[in-house]
Amino acid sequence: MTNAEITTIIPTFRRPDLLKRAVSSVQSQSYQKIKICIYDNASGDETESIATQLMNQDHRISYVKRDTNIGAINNMVEASMCVSTPLYSILNDDDILLPGFYQSAAHALNRYPSANIACARTVIVDVETMQWTLLNQPWKPGFYEPSVQNAEKMTQSHFVQTSILMRREARDIIGPFEPSGDDRIQGIIAAVAFPFVVVDVIGAAYTLHKSTISSTGGLRGGDQDDVFRHLVSITQRIMALNIPDTSKGYLLQTVANFYGDSFRQRKVDALLGRRPDGIGEEESMIPNVNWKPARLLWLLSKRGTLPKWMTKSILKASLDASERRRIKRRTKRWNALPDAVRTCLTEGDNFHSALQNMLENERP
Repeated sequence: MTNAEITTIIPTFRRPDLLKRAVSSVQSQSYQKIKICIYDNASGDETESIATQLMNQDHRISYVKRDTNIGAINNMVEASMCVSTPLYSILNDDDILLPGFYQSAAHALNRYPSANIACARTVIVDVETMQWTLLNQPWKPGFYEPSVQNAEKMTQSHFVQTSILMRREARDIIGPFEPSGDDRIQGIIAAVAFPFVVVDVIGAAYTLHKSTISSTGGLRGGDQDDVFRHLVSITQRIMALNIPDTSKGYLLQTVANFYGDSFRQRKVDALLGRRPDGIGEEESMIPNVNWKPARLLWLLSKRGTLPKWMTKSILKASLDASERRRIKRRTKRWNALPDAVRTCLTEGDNFHSALQNMLENERP
């Protein structure tokens, strides 16, 4: 499979300037046997004209415009199902590939024919705080057989989809994407389903901001019924895998835990009067909260031992303190971006090359 063609899927929605940056990062890859497929989720702005300009400049670029907005995850899933090349990757319009990723990943897949995905490290750039962190450092480069042990490691340090190059067969085995959009779950399933290889490069930069799927989508987004349908879908997919029953049992339990945490958090949100997904504030839902502190406080307020306003205040203070601790731990590991990279991020020009230079000279 020497020099196999790669399809880069770029789903986009109302980010025409960032789209140009994403496309440029693909064009800058040293591996040139590529197709760039832009899937516009009915942006209704200048995205189409920008895509047309890009196509006129590079024959490898194609453009598909959705008639209606089908949702970010569905846009990626449908685009993935259209891939016909041996290899492909998904690049969100606000992220970028770093130089050398495709060359290293394709070489690794060629060296290990049984591996279905090649994973690289990812640098996360927080555009709100202008700080960055490097993920996946616990993983050593090399070939990995499918195992529960590797899946458990993936729960602690999963690879971001932007830094994964996949064979088309991987899509056929585990599906194009986890239904809720949680690439952590997708990575855990992949680690049990087939061999994979880790390459010693930083494959991509993933930008973190308020509208990323990590912040608004996945198990955090969508309504309750949608999340339940996602759980049913991923359960059926796991049951269809040709893997040992013990591995299936592990995956089913792990996925159930992730989804269970989501359902419990939604009920806590309802108790606090928050409406992240429109599930409402109905008290009839609260007795089913399977979270001991929340359930205890609810019972106390129900029996008149604590007023409801105090119950909400105590729970909110507890969750806020947990969030502060999480942010504090995260920021301890992060370093401020150099001024040059901050400027490139703001202006959107040559960001990927500037970031690559920064990473080579200032590893955290």
